[in-house]
Amino acid sequence: MKTHPFFSTVVTTVFAMAVSAYAVDTGDSARQGSLFNGESGQRVEAVYDGGPRALSLDFSSLYQKRGVVYGDSGFTTEWRVRHMLASVGYDLLPWLTVDGGIGQSDLSSDGDTRDADLEWTGGVQLRLLDYMLVEPPVGDDTYWFGVDSQVHYTGSRSDDLGGNIHWAEWMGSLTASLTTRPARYGFMDRISVYFGPAYSMIRGKETGGFDQDIKEDQAIGFIGGLVFVPSDNVTIKLEGQQFNDLSFGASIGFHF
Repeated sequence: MKTHPFFSTVVTTVFAMAVSAYAVDTGDSARQGSLFNGESGQRVEAVYDGGPRALSLDFSSLYQKRGVVYGDSGFTTEWRVRHMLASVGYDLLPWLTVDGGIGQSDLSSDGDTRDADLEWTGGVQLRLLDYMLVEPPVGDDTYWFGVDSQVHYTGSRSDDLGGNIHWAEWMGSLTASLTTRPARYGFMDRISVYFGPAYSMIRGKETGGFDQDIKEDQAIGFIGGLVFVPSDNVTIKLEGQQFNDLSFGASIGFHF
């Protein structure tokens, strides 16, 4: 199934603008939480304790560079994959979100450039810890220390005259985050930085030419990034992934 990248981008952008306008007007509808909560001292003022995200809509793009091995060759080939996804998330519990979505990816490697094709994803996100540092060791502002985990499955395909490639990626991570709320300065509700280990397993198969299995060259790595929350209903994320090479992406989410 081939889709034109420009058409998909236009549709995604228009839809995102419409959802953004709706999200800003709807206001709070639910509150996220975490499995374990705590604070280091007496609360001195009302503080933000989670975003309204009973339902969320997310648009993401990732430029992924990964080394893979074809068959038993032992040689590493660099894949360059551009992912574009739209996904829907729902909070089954205050600390547990399930999500799923569809989109497209286009795969290229040395001497092999392919058209964009169908992609789908699904997974879970767990907010394990949220600890409020009312009296932080540095500065006077309140900070939040968090621990989060996620597991996602992404299925992709690339059908081409030179051979068809179908592959899947299992991605899991455990990250620690530090969040501040600079709303008093009038430019952002929350800013977070996060970092942690990640595991990414790729399994695929090439058919129609050289029939052979495909797997990742390196499965263990790290992820990290920044999260900007201009309002309770909008989240902007910038993320980097380091395995045998650096990948980077961005997303915008709307919460209801």
